[in-house]
Amino acid sequence: MIKLTNDYQKKLADIKPSANHLTYQAKINSGSFYTPSQLVNYVWKFINPFLTKNTTVLDTSSGKGNFFINQKNKNLSLIAVDNDQWAVNYLKENFSFLQIIQKNALTDIKRTNYGISENQNLIIIGNPPYNDLTSLKARKIKENFTTNLVIDPQIKSRDLGISFLRSYYHLKADYVCILHPLSYLIKETNFNHLKEFKNNYRLLKSLAIDSKKFTDAKGASFPIAISLYQLDNKGMDYEYIKSFSFELEDGRKFSLNSFQFLTGLVSKYPKKSFSSDYLDNLFFFTFRDINSIMRNRTFIQEFNNYSVPIEKDKLKYYAYIDYFKEEFQDTIPFYLRNMDVFYSSEFQEEDWNYFTQRIMVKLENKKPESLNKTPKIKEFESWVAHL
Repeated sequence: MIKLTNDYQKKLADIKPSANHLTYQAKINSGSFYTPSQLVNYVWKFINPFLTKNTTVLDTSSGKGNFFINQKNKNLSLIAVDNDQWAVNYLKENFSFLQIIQKNALTDIKRTNYGISENQNLIIIGNPPYNDLTSLKARKIKENFTTNLVIDPQIKSRDLGISFLRSYYHLKADYVCILHPLSYLIKETNFNHLKEFKNNYRLLKSLAIDSKKFTDAKGASFPIAISLYQLDNKGMDYEYIKSFSFELEDGRKFSLNSFQFLTGLVSKYPKKSFSSDYLDNLFFFTFRDINSIMRNRTFIQEFNNYSVPIEKDKLKYYAYIDYFKEEFQDTIPFYLRNMDVFYSSEFQEEDWNYFTQRIMVKLENKKPESLNKTPKIKEFESWVAHL
């Protein structure tokens, strides 16, 4: 490590955790939000034990080079790559010690394009763009945007960030330490989209941080993971992820196996047709996770493109989701907000009856406060308050 001179520090003074040359629309479309130094420091701390002489450290989505500020080191080969001409010009002007390459990192993926030999120790770092193209969130901004970004079919995914992760396997990086949405791991569908990456890498460490740490971020908080992976042909499956201990900055840890989820008990997505086993005058607004529940409606009485039909014997579960939204709107911590709705495994029939009665009272435009919560529901509320 070296200490920057005052002149050089002044020269870099305008390097802030934002993509200043991009409009907010462009940031939404590309998923480009630039990285605060505190988070960059976590990445270098995580990879430090694995840095050896002549290690190559590569960032294939470098942006303004935040990951390389104060990182000049004659024993390391540092390579910054970006597809954006403005970013590349900025890097060349401000980082004389870097090897800088303008390239779309999602096509023609091989080490030789970066001057890296096959036997060279390679660590990939960074904060690649992430943007789920199927998300309802900010869809009005996205839908009129056309992109010329080409992605090789072998790694193409509905989410740019997942495509980047899959590209790292094709470079056979020994270690990968990047920022990505925690939902890539904790949502089983997303995890399975990682394909060759999950089959050939093993998660060693993952720190969950609040998306609000990004000054450009808008909307509700959600968890970003700073994750360290090691190339390992044993790979990992979803059971591995469910039992993995994710860390928080205050030292606490959590795992998926600590929660009982409604997954499998309810449907989340609309159907065009349904049988007599379903209610014909009450539906639920489509949802993905806790955050989508918190920002959207729950019960609706009209059938439309967003209507989820409700099986008659599962009304209690949807009623519980409505309760969960209203009770915990302001208390669910950021690191749980991309999870499915969870509940107490100790709930009995009287508890589920409370939720059903509650929604019936609401549908009559009355207030449910007159209903008495059961002891187990009060106990659950106390547990959630301490998460």
